Amino acid sequence: MSDTAVLLEEIQSLPPNLAAEVLDFVGYLKQKSGKGTPDGEAAAPRAEKPAALPHFTMAQIEAAAQSPKVQAIVGALKGAGLPPDITMKDIREMRLTEKYGI
Repeated sequence: MSDTAVLLEEIQSLPPNLAAEVLDFVGYLKQKSGKGTPDGEAAAPRAEKPAALPHFTMAQIEAAAQSPKVQAIVGALKGAGLPPDITMKDIREMRLTEKYGI
């Protein structure tokens, strides 16, 4: 079976919400290789309705913050030798800077 046939079977077996992600990834690969459109220009991004984000109540957020997994992360950060005045926001900004140069 050819690679194309295998890809088609795999894509057809995906749930509809993941098919859109595959399409976006194909666009990324085309842009990366310089083959966005037949004339070599990248295709214009599609205007799609963004997926709805889940809504959480404050009670759900507070319960999640008290979960053992989150508490383990908080404990690890407290014992990491970070300056006492550093916040989670500071850590996130440092990570974004490291990863994306923001």
